[in-house]
Amino acid sequence: MNFKSKPVDLGNIIGLKKNAIKEAEQDIEKLKAYNKNLNEQIAKYDADSIEVIAKYRKEIDAKTATMNELINKAQKLREETKAKIKELYDENDKAKQNVSKENDNILEQIAETEKKMQVILEFEQNKQKILDRIQSYDDQIEQSKKTTADEIEKDKQDNIEAEARVRQENEIKLENEKNKFYALQISTADQAVLLHIQRRNNLDSDLRSLEEMRQKYLGKIDDCEKKNAKLRETIEQLHRDQLIEESADQSKQIAALQKEIANSRAQLKEMTLKTKQEHEQADNQRKAEAEDMDLQLRQQQDLLDHKLQQIAALRELTLTVLSYRSQLEAEFITVLGEVIYEVAQRENPGVPLMQTRATRKLMLTSSGNTSAASTRAKEQTGKEISISHTLAQFTMEDRITVLTRFMERVQNSVEGKFDTTSRSGLSNDSMSQGSNKA
Repeated sequence: MNFKSKPVDLGNIIGLKKNAIKEAEQDIEKLKAYNKNLNEQIAKYDADSIEVIAKYRKEIDAKTATMNELINKAQKLREETKAKIKELYDENDKAKQNVSKENDNILEQIAETEKKMQVILEFEQNKQKILDRIQSYDDQIEQSKKTTADEIEKDKQDNIEAEARVRQENEIKLENEKNKFYALQISTADQAVLLHIQRRNNLDSDLRSLEEMRQKYLGKIDDCEKKNAKLRETIEQLHRDQLIEESADQSKQIAALQKEIANSRAQLKEMTLKTKQEHEQADNQRKAEAEDMDLQLRQQQDLLDHKLQQIAALRELTLTVLSYRSQLEAEFITVLGEVIYEVAQRENPGVPLMQTRATRKLMLTSSGNTSAASTRAKEQTGKEISISHTLAQFTMEDRITVLTRFMERVQNSVEGKFDTTSRSGLSNDSMSQGSNKA
């Protein structure tokens, strides 16, 4: 019997999980490179319009969602791995229970074999009783010969009939014992069947030899008492030799069977111990592999969390810089508009300045591309003074005034918040760099 449980292909399962984790790491590295490239593009095209910046923001949000999906995928793989490890442990427990059942079945077979050996011993004892009865009949024949010739003749007939009856009874009993013995030995192994056949052949040959000797003995009774005595002595000697040989053979067979039973028990104990050791070794190996895999999954989870923190900090810093840029641009335009208004009122009092909140930035950006001739033409044809004309009238003091007011406004309104946000961004950056070094 094979006591080994079916091997579990745990190495392939762990390999598949590791490949899936490696694929997730490759996707993360690709996203990291893409985000790095995206940040470089943001830094390079910082002067682009707000629409382009909003587009980049959408792409960052999309990639962040992809990162979250990858994190969920890694978590799902971890849960599946834990479930598979639990399933493997359950299969090992079932295999151990099956081994215990097989051991119990073998012990039951050994007990049945011992019972059959006991039946064989009882059969040998019954055989000895039958032979003793035959010997008693021979003694009665010896006593009957000491009587007269008529009594001898009568006793001869009686003895012949008695012997025939006894022989018939013995044959019936032997046949019954054979049938019982055959019925008991049908369910045994091949070796027991061969031993049974050998014993049956020995018994049949013994009975045939006994029958031949008995016929010779009955045929020589009429000759003389000396020949009968010699024949009887010969029969007795033969009986003794045969019984001794049969007893010796049966004792050897019983000893051989007992030795085989002892060897079977020793092999069973050895195989049970060996199977137990193999199961313990497999359990320890699977526990170690499960712990290694769990540690790797935790490391991957920590790495993903760290990358997400870096991406979130970078995104927050980018949004903060863009927000401050927009605020500074708005403040500068506001201060410039105020100074333009003051210069226009100073240089051209009473003439309305062409200014609105909607056209202030547009006029400012288009002033650099407008030539002096076209500006004079517009001034001659219009009743209002354009922003570009007013800018042309700026002196060095006016420009210094614009810069001074802008710096004062920035210092008074934005400085505290800007410093606090910058410190938090720098601290997050330093923390991320420290974690990368670790």
